[in-house]
Amino acid sequence: MFGDKHSKAPQFSKAIIFVSLVIAAVICTMTIFLEISETVSVALIGVWGAVLTTTIVFYLRKSQAENTIKIYMGSYKEILKLKKKYGEDCDELINQMENGMEDRIGNTLNSSLDEATTPIELEKPNVM
Repeated sequence: MFGDKHSKAPQFSKAIIFVSLVIAAVICTMTIFLEISETVSVALIGVWGAVLTTTIVFYLRKSQAENTIKIYMGSYKEILKLKKKYGEDCDELINQMENGMEDRIGNTLNSSLDEATTPIELEKPNVM
């Protein structure tokens, strides 16, 4: 259910989302069937909604970084196939691509990590 085509083991980030969704469903069901007071119900749903939203945003940002790297790798493979197909020398191109790829991957990961670690919404308290 959670594995990709290379691994049969569940991915940790997908497992976190699944657990968060299950807990959200349990909380919603509890508030409906156990007749918990409205104040507690709203607080539980609000708090877990924030946790669930954070979990989903984390997963989407992680996937974005992974997919960017996959796109770079796929593009380089296609370029090399075309160069070989038309009989061009690929050694110099491979060296340039390796250096460029390392730089791009490093920059992409750094910017993704910066985005992932910035607060979703920054609120400053009103001090009187």
